[in-house]
Amino acid sequence: MFLEERLDQILEKQQKLEEMLQLFIPDLTKKKSVEHFLQISRQTMATYLNDGVLKKDVHYYLDDKGAQVFIPNAIIEFKKSGGKAKARKTRMGKKMEVLEQMGVCV
Repeated sequence: MFLEERLDQILEKQQKLEEMLQLFIPDLTKKKSVEHFLQISRQTMATYLNDGVLKKDVHYYLDDKGAQVFIPNAIIEFKKSGGKAKARKTRMGKKMEVLEQMGVCV
């Protein structure tokens, strides 16, 4: 019986911790919250969306009204996988391509 009681206590503590955690997790379905979570500006968010860094039906979807609704797990995974750094490298690569086409870089 002691083991069952102990397991019940552990489960109860876990539930309380999860409830407390919910108080601090932002609503990652909204663009402004995602900008804050990723620590990017509104302009960078627009660039990420336009350049396909954040992908439709992967990182967000459009609701019935056509508004973007972000997918929290995908946004968290994007941050964990270093998505910002990868986006920076991609943008730098595109700039280099343009400069090479202009004959500025060889």
